[in-house]
Amino acid sequence: MLGWALLVDPPGVCSRGLWRGLGLAGVAGGQFVFLCVCANRWIPDVSPALRRVAAIGLFAILVGGLVFAFLHIGGKLLASADVLP
Repeated sequence: MLGWALLVDPPGVCSRGLWRGLGLAGVAGGQFVFLCVCANRWIPDVSPALRRVAAIGLFAILVGGLVFAFLHIGGKLLASADVLP
């Protein structure tokens, strides 16, 4: 839910792109965990190839959101005095 909240209405601190990237990563991370922990047990008849493709896609979106957020702050760490107000 936090990921959706960051995607829809990011806080005004830092840049909006940073929070949207983190929101995207949060949503994809939640879906990835759900896929790996719950969905595999609830629907075991899904082909392993399809599960693998879905897991790789969600993990790629998670990493992409984190990379987008990192690049949106100029490649600097969040603790940097230049980024935080």
